[in-house]
Amino acid sequence: MKNINIGILAHVDAGKTSLTERLLFETGIISEIGSVDKGNTQTDSMEMERQRGITIQSAVVSFTVNN
Repeated sequence: MKNINIGILAHVDAGKTSLTERLLFETGIISEIGSVDKGNTQTDSMEMERQRGITIQSAVVSFTVNN
């Protein structure tokens, strides 16, 4: 199996967390897409991130593509 590493870097409020949620959803890792505004995304785990609706620390996720 081939590994691909993807880094998502962008300005504040560009949609990095939303894109990550969509990737996790489309690859079957999560069954429902979380919302930054609702504070229920996979990668925003700090309480302050959930309260303020922003990402403070970097996060890593992994998934398999094509089996």
